[in-house]
Amino acid sequence: ALRYQKEVAESVAAAKSAGVTGAGGETLTAVVAGIGELQKSIAVLASGTENFARRLIDSGNVDVVHGHSSHHPLPIEVHRGKLILYGCGDLINDYEGIGPHGDLRSDVGCLYGASLAAGSGRLESLDVVPLQLKRFRLNKADAAAQVWLEGVFGGGSDRSGRLRRQATGGWSL
Repeated sequence: ALRYQKEVAESVAAAKSAGVTGAGGETLTAVVAGIGELQKSIAVLASGTENFARRLIDSGNVDVVHGHSSHHPLPIEVHRGKLILYGCGDLINDYEGIGPHGDLRSDVGCLYGASLAAGSGRLESLDVVPLQLKRFRLNKADAAAQVWLEGVFGGGSDRSGRLRRQATGGWSL
């Protein structure tokens, strides 16, 4: 795992130092999307995964760390002004009818809408819309699902700082 982490960090640094820019010469936002190292359960998240994601941000070469395919939403962190999504979960899957795995829920997913500052990649805003899969259709998350997500996101509020519950049932930063 450490070799993989080092290779990712070095590859991102090499691309940025090579002066890769957009068509108009603007600085590009560097997003590292990960499966595996970032795909951890909430209980395991406190281990090296946080350190890896933070090290990517600390390198100055990564603007967003996007953990995907975690099958369930995981905490969100804003580290030095940069967004870390430890796991976005599966928005649509074919697990319906399979019971929960411990405290984790594969029937709950979220849409994430992030706005980043041009040039710096700093997070300006984030909207999180909770959804629930029922009969293979996405619906507004019910009260129990929202309470569960509150535990996932609320439990990480010291990491994300400004995560606020909205009247619409979602969260924003």
